[in-house]
Order: sequence, then structure tokens, then C-alpha cells
Amino acid sequence: MSDSDTLLSYLVPKLTNQVENAATDGFGYILRKSKPARDAFNLLLQQGGYAGSSIVRVETQTSYEDGSRPDMSGYDEDDVKRLLVEAKFWATLQEGQASGYLRQFDDPGPAMLLFIAPQARIETLWAEIVSQIQETRGRRLENVEISDALRSADVAGDENRLMLVSWRRLLDHLSASADIGEVEGDIWQLTGLAEEQDSDAFLPVHSEDISPDIGRRILSYNDLAYDVVDLGKTENWLDTKGLRATPQAYGYGRFFRFSGVACVFWIGVNCERWAISDVTPMWLWIVDEAPKSMDRISRALNVRIYDRWIPIHLRKSVEFHAVLDDVASQLKEIGRVIGAKIPDV
Repeated sequence: MSDSDTLLSYLVPKLTNQVENAATDGFGYILRKSKPARDAFNLLLQQGGYAGSSIVRVETQTSYEDGSRPDMSGYDEDDVKRLLVEAKFWATLQEGQASGYLRQFDDPGPAMLLFIAPQARIETLWAEIVSQIQETRGRRLENVEISDALRSADVAGDENRLMLVSWRRLLDHLSASADIGEVEGDIWQLTGLAEEQDSDAFLPVHSEDISPDIGRRILSYNDLAYDVVDLGKTENWLDTKGLRATPQAYGYGRFFRFSGVACVFWIGVNCERWAISDVTPMWLWIVDEAPKSMDRISRALNVRIYDRWIPIHLRKSVEFHAVLDDVASQLKEIGRVIGAKIPDV
């Protein structure tokens, strides 16, 4: 089971479009419930350069007189506000949001403005946050520290520290802390929600992502799906009578039936499954109820089936005809498992 296969990741997006608020409230619940979790969180803040006293109490969704409402506020043992948190998944950074939150620190002394976001947004969101603070407040950033999942910097002219951390880094840090047992399940649930949201984040576009090779590769995958079905028709172990190639939202593919089996299958590129599983771009979908249970098919093939999607693995560093023959062999094996009439040749 992957980290994203949790009840929270399944239910929250179905029940509300306020997923960020739900995640923040969940995070606040963990911090309020567990002192070890708060200690671990304070340690992470220190790693980000925060030099103030420890956060001992948090509040979520607190509204201020200027109309702003940070997702979370944190207070030290003297009940002085030392932390403001803005949790992001896919929502855009509002105009003046970063610079406006810094004005909420009225008391002297160190304070931290923390943003939490999916790993995929760290690079681009940091640039927006920095731009807001530099342009709106006219402040420069000093002592900038950059790593893969964490960015931090001092805001020149005061004792404020700015930090951006990924959900994964934050929750992994909490999970790795000693005596975290009482909230271990809660952290796992929140991690599942964060991972589910991270999978939908827009990835920054780099030059290699728009290379013509990417386009040629996708066209080759489409050709593979088309040609393997034609091969099966020629060898009489599948047919497409009454069916047609139909592009889906996740990619191009073709519908077909195995010889002697009534249910319909689809083979093609599924970018959604590819992105989630990191297994292969090519997938076989069991459209109808199969003659045997998914568990029996999975055991017989010794392969994991993802909600009626079977990964079709592609041979590497060989020419197209070898890849085609191998995909055909995988389809034949699947057909035999479900009772199709597959010729020996």
C-alpha cells in the first residue's frame, strides 16, 4: 500500500473543496495532541533558522483585523505570537499574502513565517514568495538557505525568518521523532492526503520537458498500442468487432476482446497511472467484469493490479519490433490466465 492509500486521502477531496483547510486542521490537531510532535516541529523550525522560543500552542484559521486569515498561528510560553503558517496544495499565492502576514508580528523578537506546499511547487512558490516580500515590503533576504525540500531566509531589517517546506519533509520529520506513537496513525493519514494532492500539482516546465523527443516518444507509445492490437487480430487471438480506438483523458489506446472471452479490454498510454505508480506508461484496462477475480489474476500473473489496471512493461534499449513482440507476449499470457483462446504460435 502506498502512502497515498489512506482513508483521509480518499474522503477529504470527495467531501470538501477546502482540502488545504482540512490538512491544516489535521496538522493543528496533531500538534495540540502530542508534545513530542510539537518538539519535533520546533526542531524543524530551528533547522530552518528560527531563533525564537519554542511554540507551545497553535490556533488554526484565526482572522485578523485587516481581513487576513493565516491557516495557523503559533504562540510561545508567554503567549506571544511567533509563528504564522500558510498551508498550500494547489491554491495560488494571493497578492500581498506573504508580505501582509509579516505585518502580523507586532511583538519584538524572532518570528517565523512558514509556508507548506507540495514538493512539486517548492521551486516556483518560493520565487513568488520572495518576489512579494522584496517588491511589496522593499526588503531584501539574507542568509538564504536552499535544499531540495526546504527554503529559508532572514528578512532584512527585523528578526523575521521566512521558510518554505514540503509536506513530505515536514511529515517525515514528525514521523521520525521519538515517542511519536500516539499520533503515528494521524501523521500517516495526513501524509496520505498530502501525497494525493502532490500527485496533482503542476510541475514546473524545464527545457528538457518540451524537447521534440518527448513528442516522438508519446507517438511511439501510441503506435505500440495500435500495432499490438493489429498483431493480435492478424494472429486471431483478439478482435475489435464493434469497438474502436478512443482517446481517453489520460491517453490514447484501443479497445479489444480476447478470443473466446466476452469482456472488453483497453490497452494504451495512461499518464495518470504512470505518474502515480512510476511503473510504465503502457497499461491494460479490464473494462468489464473479468471471468476471474482480480486477486486470482494478480496471483497467476505475479503482478500488482491497480483497480483493474494491469501494467504492461516495456523492454528497454531494444528496437521497436522487439518491444512490440514482448508486449504481445504479455497480452497473450494475460489472455491465457483469463481463459482466452490463444494459439501456441
